[in-house]
Amino acid sequence: MARTTRSAMLDVLTQDYIRTSRSRGIPNNIIIYSHALKNAMIPVLTVVGLRFGGLLAGSTLIETVFSIPGIGRYLVDGVLKRDFPVVQGTVLVLAVTFVVVNMLVDLLYAAADPRIKYE
Repeated sequence: MARTTRSAMLDVLTQDYIRTSRSRGIPNNIIIYSHALKNAMIPVLTVVGLRFGGLLAGSTLIETVFSIPGIGRYLVDGVLKRDFPVVQGTVLVLAVTFVVVNMLVDLLYAAADPRIKYE
């Protein structure tokens, strides 16, 4: 995520409106935090949303290996005991969580970039 943020910031800092802001005498901190960072957040938000899916999938493995009680361990125990309602319920909860997080990321796109509007 840090590399994505750095790459997006380097790309945004070379834009014409950043150069124009500097020529008007706006302080560098205001340019970076108000203008550049806000426009560089779109790729970062995408990475955060995708990373969350990996964390959900990885929690099952981590909870099983380290015997941590959680939803991933509960899912694995349900699979090993062939308890299909448990498996269906936990998969449904994980899928709904993933969909809700991706929906929130999509809504944050509009907050981060005023050019994006949902109708």
